[in-house]
Amino acid sequence: MKVKMADIIVKERIRKDLGDIESLKHSIQKHGLLSPIIITPKNELLAGYRRYTVAKMLGWQEIEAVIYTPRDKVDELEIEIEENMTRKDFTPEEVMFAIEKKQILLEKNPFVRFWNWLKQLWKKLFGKEK
Repeated sequence: MKVKMADIIVKERIRKDLGDIESLKHSIQKHGLLSPIIITPKNELLAGYRRYTVAKMLGWQEIEAVIYTPRDKVDELEIEIEENMTRKDFTPEEVMFAIEKKQILLEKNPFVRFWNWLKQLWKKLFGKEK
């Protein structure tokens, strides 16, 4: 469900270092919000502070949210902890596989193939890359 940004209450957060917020901003601009934030029925932010921050930076009036009713204050805290602790980064091997897979897909794209052909032709004709 969509929630007005102005209605979301942000209390003290565990996370102080937002990390590379620019890459997240670029991702959200390009692909949209892939994972909604999590709020209580009282619109208190439980999880998704970085996504919420980027949405504010982008001037969004509303954001997609999931409502979760915590059993108690401990449950509230655990939600914030769980969302940040249980995720797993790609291994270096998985990153390389993703890069290779993307390159294969790009090479199949006729526009990319044409562009690569033009670059090779330019190099052949003028001895340098454009």
